[in-house]
Amino acid sequence: MAKKAKSKQMTEDELVSIIDQEVRNSLGRDDGDLARQRQNSMEAYYGMALGNEVAGRSQIVTRDVLEVVEWAMPELLDVFTSDDVIARFSPNAEQDEDEARQATDYVNHVFFNENDGFQVLHDMFKDALMQKHGVTKSYWDDTPKTAREEYSGLDDFQFQNLVQDDDVEVLAHSEVALEDEGTIQALGLQGPLMLHDVEIERTTDDGRIIVEVVPPEEILISRRARSFDDARMITHRISKTISEIKLMFPDFDEDIAISMQGDDAAEFDEEYQARHEFDSADFGDAQFSDDGLSRKVWLTENYIKIDWDNDGYTELRKVTKAGTQVLENIEVDDHPFAGITPIPIPHKLFGMSLADITMDLQVTKSAILRNLLDNIYNLNHGRFEALDGQVNMDDLLTSRPGGVVRVKTAGALKRLDTPPIPNGGFEMVQYMDKLRDGRTGVSKFRTGLDTDFLNNAKAGPVDNQMEAANARLRLYARIFKETGVKKTFEKIYKNMVRHQQREKVLKLRGEWVTIDPSAWGGDCNVTVKTGLGHGDRAKKIQEMNMVGQQFGLLRQDPELRTMVSRENIYTAFSEGLRAMDYKNVGDFITDPKTLPPYKPQPDPKVQAEQAKNQVEMKKLELETQKLQMQMQADMQKNQQSAGLDQQKHQLEMQKAQLAAQQAQQKVEIEMAKLEITYRAEQEQNAIEQQKSQVEVMKVQADMAKMEAEIMLKEAEMVMKYEELALEKQQDRNVTLGTD
Repeated sequence: MAKKAKSKQMTEDELVSIIDQEVRNSLGRDDGDLARQRQNSMEAYYGMALGNEVAGRSQIVTRDVLEVVEWAMPELLDVFTSDDVIARFSPNAEQDEDEARQATDYVNHVFFNENDGFQVLHDMFKDALMQKHGVTKSYWDDTPKTAREEYSGLDDFQFQNLVQDDDVEVLAHSEVALEDEGTIQALGLQGPLMLHDVEIERTTDDGRIIVEVVPPEEILISRRARSFDDARMITHRISKTISEIKLMFPDFDEDIAISMQGDDAAEFDEEYQARHEFDSADFGDAQFSDDGLSRKVWLTENYIKIDWDNDGYTELRKVTKAGTQVLENIEVDDHPFAGITPIPIPHKLFGMSLADITMDLQVTKSAILRNLLDNIYNLNHGRFEALDGQVNMDDLLTSRPGGVVRVKTAGALKRLDTPPIPNGGFEMVQYMDKLRDGRTGVSKFRTGLDTDFLNNAKAGPVDNQMEAANARLRLYARIFKETGVKKTFEKIYKNMVRHQQREKVLKLRGEWVTIDPSAWGGDCNVTVKTGLGHGDRAKKIQEMNMVGQQFGLLRQDPELRTMVSRENIYTAFSEGLRAMDYKNVGDFITDPKTLPPYKPQPDPKVQAEQAKNQVEMKKLELETQKLQMQMQADMQKNQQSAGLDQQKHQLEMQKAQLAAQQAQQKVEIEMAKLEITYRAEQEQNAIEQQKSQVEVMKVQADMAKMEAEIMLKEAEMVMKYEELALEKQQDRNVTLGTD
């Protein structure tokens, strides 16, 4: 197959022509049906006049659209914001576990802390409920940021370190000589100290991820698109003054822009005006500004699939233009948009909003209430039949309690009959409310108990009606979760991987960690976690209390306690805390995965007995040492007094010492036996605790017996010593007597 010859690249004029043609045929343009529908929804939300009002009659407009939207908002927001983690990232492989955990923490941090995540969800959901579609735009903003800083009293070293920073520009600088001799001597300087006062401008270009909600009227999309991803072109148009565009794009030719005709629609977008209906803004003042640079025009950011280089393959390009001027034309990997719609219609991009399915009921209910109010007014201030010239018309037209109407002829004034208020009128109002609740799933049961229900014995249980209302709202939440919310977090993740090239140090999960998204993989599996609404939360708390009670029963049974682990208890406890809207579970309970392995503690009674045995053994040792020391002292004393029979005495003392040593060896042997017995008893203690207690008592008895034996031996030795001393004295006396 022959290779297709490369043709000439498309010109900018051709590109502009294609983009303008796509815009004219797009969904969301100012003169299209979609724009009018969204405008009508906004006006219905504000309760604006219906256009069929009659002078002198009731002109009330009910707020059914506002009610269903505002009733649904708290529940939907609570579902997504009940936890500080919305999106969770799962790894594709085992080695990616740490990266997935880090991505989960950091992406949620960027959404909630570096951007106003709650406000993003609020505006996105409200746009969808009111105007069919809520759209987020997630992109990397590398616009340099400047900040002015002032420093005073810097020394030379500090000043040089400051001004050598490439991001710093010196705006003002002055030097002051410090000539205080004490300070100079203390610092070891030879001359005056030079101090610097400096004003700088610091420029940073680290970049960050921006997540914002785009007003519906600013989004234009290809008519045949079924989703944002298969659209040929998505346009984000922003109303900017010519001077603002000049600051963003210095090459922008403002003279051409000033001379452009027909682009003043940026000042008079009907959807924008409907949104600001209550602002009392005078939209005409800006349009007719004499200053050409203050004139607003559309700055369009177009993401278009086109074969720009004519190589036979389309690529996605970002083309930014104002009027006919192309300001930026680059190839990109993806568009930054993600959208939700509460009531999707298969094969269509834009579904239906709660306003769409409520506006006709609001019109009908308003008509019913107008007639009822007119009837009540006529009953209170009815019409009269008056004879011409016979009634004082000023008195008649001045209606006040107790007022008098002067007549010239009796019977000249007669009140005309007004039909009473029909009972069916109020029933029709209730029927309209019932239709509204059934269509939207946003019932008065969502806002509290219905008094009619409490007074109606035939009404079914509140739980059943609450569950029916919850089902519709859960469906809205599930649709939001699986579409725009999930897409938004995917785009945050991809922007991090593509653009964030510098490491960041953040405190996540109570620890300081280093974040480097450039090292993460380009693919991710993201799961959006939804929490519990008000109604589901009470039910969840009740269920978790029951689980906790069952855990307690299982832990009481020795055979069943192994069924409940520390991890099981932690999971149940944390789920209960989250159901009670405590986001930081770690403040109440510690994850057992972060704790060292559990080691069972020995029985305190056994520990006490062991300590007691050790004390007794130590006392026995001390008594033995005391006995030896006393015996040695006695022997020295006896040696001094028995010099004549020293050899005989030494022999006896050796015999006594040998006996003492034998006794000591016996004691040591017995102590070793006791130690072996003690250790054996300690090893068996966990299994046979009762047996251990009996053995301890036996050891104590043996020790008491041993102590008695030692005391007996000591007494015998003392008696022998006394006998020897007595015999020696007798022998001495005999010797002296013989002499």
